[in-house]
This record gives sequence, structure tokens and C-alpha cells, in this order.
Amino acid sequence: MLNKMENKKPIILCVRTLLETRVVINKAYASAIEKAGGILVMVASDNGEEDLEDLLENVDGILIPGGTDVNPSLYEEKREEYTQDSDNYKDIIESFLIERALEKKLPILAICRGIQILNVKLGGSLCQDVEKEIVGSIKHDRHNDGPRSLLAHKVFLEENSLIKKIIGLKEIEVNSLHHQGIKTVSKELTISARSPDGLVEGLEMPSYPFLLGLQWHPEELDNPLWKKVFDSFITASGNK
Repeated sequence: MLNKMENKKPIILCVRTLLETRVVINKAYASAIEKAGGILVMVASDNGEEDLEDLLENVDGILIPGGTDVNPSLYEEKREEYTQDSDNYKDIIESFLIERALEKKLPILAICRGIQILNVKLGGSLCQDVEKEIVGSIKHDRHNDGPRSLLAHKVFLEENSLIKKIIGLKEIEVNSLHHQGIKTVSKELTISARSPDGLVEGLEMPSYPFLLGLQWHPEELDNPLWKKVFDSFITASGNK
């Protein structure tokens, strides 16, 4: 059994996507967590809730990573033809982890799909495809345009937001690897960043010790500013 008392480094739990006979997660997440001084512990998305209870007693923070589309049934919408495959196990288990993490006041970092399932779990909804549903939107799905670190557009950070305090800038260039996006924001969350077309790119919970949702992928970017995101997350996890 995992025992955080045996390790001084903060232990971060995340769920890997189940793809047929494999469970996967991009290596960049583990690298970013490790460089910030933490240890990433990963479980498959078909693990049951009971299997995670012991883990939740012995971890210091929760990472909700990117992955497949969130099932629109979770925000009570019909699946459109342009919604891609969903991992229903991942939807269920991450929703459970978010609920339990909030109860335990565990630090939460949610990235790309992570910000979406976080918003949905707390009562928000999604655009099933940004470019098809939002007139005048910029191109957000840059999967086929180059490396994952390709800078695609700016984001504008809200004054007094956690992400602005971490980064120290009002605006910054980010990568963009998503076709879905935030539509209705949960009443429990606050917008902390937007792209030039107005799409929500950051969500926070100001009253919570550390909760940060980002639509882009800071773990894929070389700019040392983004290491501050993981440093802050790991520091919060170590201090919980």
C-alpha cells in the first residue's frame, strides 16, 4: 500500500486513459511533476471507487489530465456527430476523484480535458466543438499543425487570479490542443483566463486552498514560466 509517510515528496494522483488493452498518459505530465519535486502515481480509468479510497488517504494532490471527450450526457446534452470517443470509466472515476478531493481540500490541477470535466462535475457545460458552435472562434485544435509545444494564441489573465499571481503577466502565448471547450461556467468556479475570441481558458475557486484549471498544456511548454505552475501545485500539495 502507498504510504506518504515513507516519502517526503508530495504524491500526486492521476487517472490514465484506457485504450483497448493499454492505459496511457503523456510522459510530459510525469516529467513536469517530478521536476517540481513531486511523484506522480497513476491508476487506470477502469479502477473502481473503492480501490481509490486508500489511495486518497495517502496522496497530497490530484492531477486531472487531458484525454478523450467528456460524454455530453454528463451535462445533459445530446451527443453531436462531431463529439469524439469518450472514456466513460474516466468520466466516472475523475468525477469521483474531484468530489472526494474537494471534500478533503486536496490541491487540484486540471489540464485541457481536466478543466472540462472539472467544470462539468461542478454543474457547468461544454461546447462539443468550439469551431462549429462558436461563430468567429479562432482555431483551437492544433493537433495536426506541429509539435505539442507550438504556440497557437495568447491568453489574457484576469487581475488578482491565481494563475496571474503564479505567472506574473497579464497575457502570454500558449499552445492549443482541444476542440471542445467551456460553454456554461460552473457557479462554483471563477474565470481566470480567456483566449482572444473570448473562450474560457482558465478556471479557479478563489475560496479553495489550491484549485487551478487550464485549457492549454503547460507541461508541454519549455518556457520556464510554466514550471511555476507545477512548482506552485507541488508546494500547495506539500503544505496541505
